Amino acid sequence: MSTVTVDEYYRATMQLLASEGFKGVTIAALGRTLGVTSGSFYHHFGSLDGFLEQFLERWEAQETQRIIDLTRSHGEASERFGVLLALATEVPHSAEAALRAWANTSGTVRRAQDRIDDRRLAFLDEVLKALVVDPEERRIVAGLTFSSFVGVQQLQDHLGPDLTRGILREVERAIAARRPGAARVVAKRRAGGGRA
Repeated sequence: MSTVTVDEYYRATMQLLASEGFKGVTIAALGRTLGVTSGSFYHHFGSLDGFLEQFLERWEAQETQRIIDLTRSHGEASERFGVLLALATEVPHSAEAALRAWANTSGTVRRAQDRIDDRRLAFLDEVLKALVVDPEERRIVAGLTFSSFVGVQQLQDHLGPDLTRGILREVERAIAARRPGAARVVAKRRAGGGRA
């Protein structure tokens, strides 16, 4: 019998979510995917609830906190929005879409999803401060950006990776144009003044 790590359980769960949806995440399916018995599962997690709690914590750390930390590591505040969107294209969209569906049937997943959505929106607001000065306008722009991201996740299978990246790049361009002074740069370019 092979020994697997908690990280391998996390990756297997994300794969099952992406390929089978949340109903495909079972102890038996994880065992088949990893080549282990249910005893391995119970050794690591104790129960299905224990597994779900650990999985959701790891999901938040990997797909939210890691991205926040990487984005914050870029010194130039005006560059962070582009960095954030680039990192957002790497999120496992199909798995996250399945997690959103799971949140409709599980209070545990719903609480985690709400907490993660709140963290992501708050971080978007933080990043957008360099581009959108007015707090109310920034809140709207953050909501628009996040809604675009969630929509792309829901439609990932239909859009494909190239169109997904294109949509997020267009969101970045539209919001970068709101940066203080951006209107002057656009007007200068339109007037034939070239690059500013």
